[in-house]
Amino acid sequence: MDGKELEDTCLARKEAQRRACDLEADRGRVKKAAQILDDKCYVASAMANQVPDDGRCIYVGGLPKHAEWQELKDHMKTAGEIEYCDVLYNDWGQPRGIGFVRYKTEAEAQQAIASLDGSSMEGKAVQVSAWTGRPPNPNSPGKMMYQMMAWYGGAQKRLKVDPEKATLVDRVKNFQKTGQDKKELWYAFCGEVKDPARHDIDKLKEFVALHSVP
Repeated sequence: MDGKELEDTCLARKEAQRRACDLEADRGRVKKAAQILDDKCYVASAMANQVPDDGRCIYVGGLPKHAEWQELKDHMKTAGEIEYCDVLYNDWGQPRGIGFVRYKTEAEAQQAIASLDGSSMEGKAVQVSAWTGRPPNPNSPGKMMYQMMAWYGGAQKRLKVDPEKATLVDRVKNFQKTGQDKKELWYAFCGEVKDPARHDIDKLKEFVALHSVP
């Protein structure tokens, strides 16, 4: 074996050792994730068979794509004390844009419907109404898939939203809703990209100032 072959063999051996270490680390992460999920399974069995709690449960639709339960709770807690909330996922671990919220009292749930339906969450208007049917399984296969993906770094990361930009996006969208002529003004200004959220803050400010958007 010449020097080149020896060097290649050593490199191949090191690569095999590295892959073996990575595999062992992956097994450890999977085992830890499975352990955490197993600890929660008894909750799933109990909650999946419950019926809604005396009108205290609320449906929230149209959530921002990467919103998680804490963002949902922060948005909905202005109406009252929240006992439990969660975001729903499909079987592939992707967010469905739907949230479930249970308030402490029925009056607080009704207040949430009255005050938060149509409210803006990260630039998106959410729909808030009474939840009908059984509450969602807190450890559904989709949620477990999402959590497993997160352990591997495969879950999509939530983009940080600039509050000033979110406000400008809302203003532009509401401006368009006031009439077709207003929508045409935005279309003529924005070019091919129609979604205000996909434009930078300076462009939004320019449009707002140019057309005196309220």
